[in-house]
Amino acid sequence: MTVQTTYTVRLSPRLAVQTTSATVAEIESAHGATVTAVTERGDQ
Repeated sequence: MTVQTTYTVRLSPRLAVQTTSATVAEIESAHGATVTAVTERGDQ
């Protein structure tokens, strides 16, 4: 059984990215924006 954790990172009210591996810092640098919200969801 594999647990997949998906992080939804909201960069702005209109832009959010989903990732399964990147850290918040990597996402911030990649998009040139500040992360305002991160949620975590595990799928079993």
